Amino acid sequence: MRPKAANRPSFHFTLLLCPYYTARLLESQLSIMAEPDVLDRLMDQIHQRVREMPDDSYTTKLLRSGPKKTCAKILEEACEVTVEATASSVDKQRLIYESCDVIYHLWVLLGSQGITASQIREELQRREGTSGLEEKRSRKKSE
Repeated sequence: MRPKAANRPSFHFTLLLCPYYTARLLESQLSIMAEPDVLDRLMDQIHQRVREMPDDSYTTKLLRSGPKKTCAKILEEACEVTVEATASSVDKQRLIYESCDVIYHLWVLLGSQGITASQIREELQRREGTSGLEEKRSRKKSE
């Protein structure tokens, strides 16, 4: 067995230098990134509802009722989440179901203001790796 030379690239590094493997890797990553996830599709559908306002849509009904009604629904659904989360025996499936209701109503509120899922992702990425306490202190300084 021949010892590995100090300046010799590792096997994984060599694979990345090979155009065939690099192209396949990029192709697979780009196809994953190019596909919108369920949150993107939901926000896209909400934006479509904002533009078209079809009569047979619950989202349209919420949009027509205004942001105060949508905010009231967010609070109602959030209350249901807290009730489920603090129950003596938590039903995880019910908690997930109620959480999705909160997310949907929040998405309707944000979508009605023209906010996109990408903007939400960007803000979450900006905060990623930042301590919640540190982030809170930085808000107090800027207020």
